[in-house]
Amino acid sequence: MQDTSPRIFTAHLYIEPDSFADGKTLAELIQKAGRKFKVVKIYRDRETVIIPLPDAVIRAGNRISVRDTPENLKEFEKVLGAKLYTDDTPVDAEHPLQAEDQQLAEIVVTQGSPLEGTSLSRVRFADFYQLVTLALHRAGMEITTLRADVGDVRLRIGDVPLVQGNREQIAALKRGGEPLVLDLQGNLLEFVASAPGFASALTLGKTPGGMLELVWNPDCGSGTAYSVYRGDLLQGYSSLALESGYCEVSATDVTVSVGPGEADFFIVVPHLDGQEGGYGLDSVGDPRPPATLACHPQADYDDCAP
Repeated sequence: MQDTSPRIFTAHLYIEPDSFADGKTLAELIQKAGRKFKVVKIYRDRETVIIPLPDAVIRAGNRISVRDTPENLKEFEKVLGAKLYTDDTPVDAEHPLQAEDQQLAEIVVTQGSPLEGTSLSRVRFADFYQLVTLALHRAGMEITTLRADVGDVRLRIGDVPLVQGNREQIAALKRGGEPLVLDLQGNLLEFVASAPGFASALTLGKTPGGMLELVWNPDCGSGTAYSVYRGDLLQGYSSLALESGYCEVSATDVTVSVGPGEADFFIVVPHLDGQEGGYGLDSVGDPRPPATLACHPQADYDDCAP
């Protein structure tokens, strides 16, 4: 298919002292930069990596790993008051973003493929194969670009995602089938996590009708549905309770009523086969305990450690 998609680069945003991002939570950064701001990892220092959950507090000296087009990366740098780097080199006119070892490939979704009826985000395609989906071609339709959240589109037989990645990663995919054609039958599933993990980057907005809209990133594990919990900040974490009617949410967004509370907070928890995932980490980095009356019992879950 004709390639009209933007190129994707991986870089990191260095957080400057007293910048907008210094002292803010990841949720506040996403609200400022927009939903297109997708965080891969947060580095506290050279060795410490934390999961990019919405309540993670960003501090001066942290590095936020992001993957996007050059235009969007520079926009994030400006809006958040950060400094854009590749490795240890600042990105500027003399040192532009480089992707010298990058290659493009097309993946055909064939009958019987594990990709049929699901999305690339749900099977964590990018995490397992280190490839970025740039576009999607569907017969009779225009190409869907990255800006339309291609990774969240439910795939059909005959769909052709266009991916970008390291030449070695592309070569590994080609070895599984014909050049530029991959059905992934029996190959992708063995890498898919067998337990739910965390739902990250929860954001809260208001609809024109006065309802609350919650939007979050897909589970970092293999959860297939989500439970929505609400609590009252004035009463503390022990007030956390299941939002009535929201035990089995199949999407990554819901609309709920405002409620009587003045300081409500929300937590979204993925689950799989009657087993709940994690509730995220508290301010000191410890796992939050499950709700007293949870939608499902919590067993061992994927901590999504890098």
